[in-house]
Amino acid sequence: MAVPSSGTLNLSLFGIAKEMEVASNLGYDNTMPYSVYRDSINGATPVSLKNMSTGAGGFDAINSGSSSKPNGTIPYSMAEFYGYDHDASPLTQIGSTYSAGSYSNTSWENISINVGAYKGKTVRFVWHYVSGSSYTGDIQIDNIAVPTHNNYWTQTYYNLGTSSFNGGFLSTTTSNTSNYAEASFGSISTSTSGYGRWVGRSGSTPSSNTGLSSGYGGSGYYVYAETSSSGAPSKNFWLRTDPVILAYEVGSPYFSFKLGRYGSTIGTLKIYVEEL
Repeated sequence: MAVPSSGTLNLSLFGIAKEMEVASNLGYDNTMPYSVYRDSINGATPVSLKNMSTGAGGFDAINSGSSSKPNGTIPYSMAEFYGYDHDASPLTQIGSTYSAGSYSNTSWENISINVGAYKGKTVRFVWHYVSGSSYTGDIQIDNIAVPTHNNYWTQTYYNLGTSSFNGGFLSTTTSNTSNYAEASFGSISTSTSGYGRWVGRSGSTPSSNTGLSSGYGGSGYYVYAETSSSGAPSKNFWLRTDPVILAYEVGSPYFSFKLGRYGSTIGTLKIYVEEL
């Protein structure tokens, strides 16, 4: 659902509050001053443009994934909510969908994606992997390159060459969820406990018949989705970078990484941009 994109008669505080997913029985609370609204489900109170624009008073934060949204600053205006979609995905897929199947690639694949559409924006790059039917689906990622600039576009590489994982440039989910907006992220570690987690590793993956035997270039660390035990089938693994500022420069910026796919039950991988 979304707030109407035009027409003043279609806008109301009640309608905007419902878009913000407060209860449908929103109304006056007779135990409170007549001018104060209350949501009996989640305690959002009072209903005001300020609270709804800023996430105060128990309201959700504004969904940055909506193309139309209030700016959260004074003066707060009802018209800023035209077209606002509280359920909009904050992610835009870039590049291809890497399909599920049986793969016997013994070398790292180079993935390079033009992200020129995001010049001048602050973004995160996000991977979403849904595991296959069994443990032989330990997909791997290494040698990440993000666009940087110095009068023209260059790339900064994150080779994951040490167990510190470049000071936390990457973060991973630690539980299974298909909804990115509901995902909680933590640091990369070498621990394999808990499904939904991307794990740091050097050498081969722990299970036989899955994963390349070393990091890109023959050594060093990479990250992989651990699909043994409760990591399959159809479990969700989210991985994302820290925010990156894409400036305006000559030419086109490219985001790239190395992908390892070796196993009989590789799942599906998608890559997204999150605008911040």
